[in-house]
Amino acid sequence: ARELNIDQAFCELLPDEKAVEMEQLNKSLPKGRTMIFAGDGINDEPVIAIADAGIAMGGIDSELASETSDIVVMDGELRKIPLIIKLARYTRNIAKENIFFALLIKVLLIVLSALGISQLWTAVAVEPVVCLITVINSMRIMNYQLDLSLIDD
Repeated sequence: ARELNIDQAFCELLPDEKAVEMEQLNKSLPKGRTMIFAGDGINDEPVIAIADAGIAMGGIDSELASETSDIVVMDGELRKIPLIIKLARYTRNIAKENIFFALLIKVLLIVLSALGISQLWTAVAVEPVVCLITVINSMRIMNYQLDLSLIDD
């Protein structure tokens, strides 16, 4: 937990104790904070479902935990969690960019239509272009370089 800069960590809890602890933590969590739970077994499935982001470690061993979780780390390497968080934030930022761009173009077309400068066919013609640009922008995620030296031994 110290290495990952995690605020609170609990260990050696039975499945029902995990669920109770998670519910209490979730209630006391400040607004805007996110709770992540990483587990590797079938006993973790209920807690993974409660967490804002559930991570199944070693997806092959526990099919139920893998199905319930938001993220599956196939090799079970805990040190990959910070990399996953960075990639998730990067992905969220790209999604926000796409939404902002698409709404901006739509508002612009509405204003131009209201002023009589643009017609309906313009909006129809521009829509596929906007979709294509957002898809191309989203493809930046595939080229995102994570600092894998963080997980090297």
